Amino acid sequence: MHIPLIAISGGPCAVKSSFLEEAGDWLARHGIATFVVPEAATALINAGITPWDLGVEAFQRRVLSATIRRIRRYRRVIRRSGLTNVVLFVDRGLADCEAYCGEDMFRRLLAERGLTRAQVLQDYLMVIHLVTAADGAEQFYTLANNGARKETPEEARTLDRASRHAWRGHRHLSVIDNSTDFNRKKQRAVRALGRVLHMPIPLE
Repeated sequence: MHIPLIAISGGPCAVKSSFLEEAGDWLARHGIATFVVPEAATALINAGITPWDLGVEAFQRRVLSATIRRIRRYRRVIRRSGLTNVVLFVDRGLADCEAYCGEDMFRRLLAERGLTRAQVLQDYLMVIHLVTAADGAEQFYTLANNGARKETPEEARTLDRASRHAWRGHRHLSVIDNSTDFNRKKQRAVRALGRVLHMPIPLE
């Protein structure tokens, strides 16, 4: 059974959670069930496992391992459920690790698991990159909804660019900027999703 895997990327405060909720509602109306693999880094930091204590390489190794395990677990659950129309979202896919550790370290961490960057990209049907509010909607930039994040607006912009670069070369990379308000931003992301899934594209 093929389970479409879609990565949700972007910098801090990019309306990822709101988009996932809206996309889930829209897909459900079309008879498609959605599952979301939570962001591994946030879970680790909230559990007291931080890059400041472990060091960047050790922490990203854990993020990589946790993300791979979670994706495999969700795929097993979906296959056993009997559902046939399913989309599996990943809140920060594997390539996002590169934004936090650099290209050389990322390739080394992948090689430890017998993986290549090309294999990682091929595993995802689509990448939706939601640009941080710190880039074009600075007045709305906040970290109040995520205690694991501490980035300044400038740091958020740097991470956003790095995350986008990490997915370079993917055949379906949609970058959703802040040229509209947040509601329309989410709608633009849903339309991009519909195009890749070959579904009727909502106008509003």
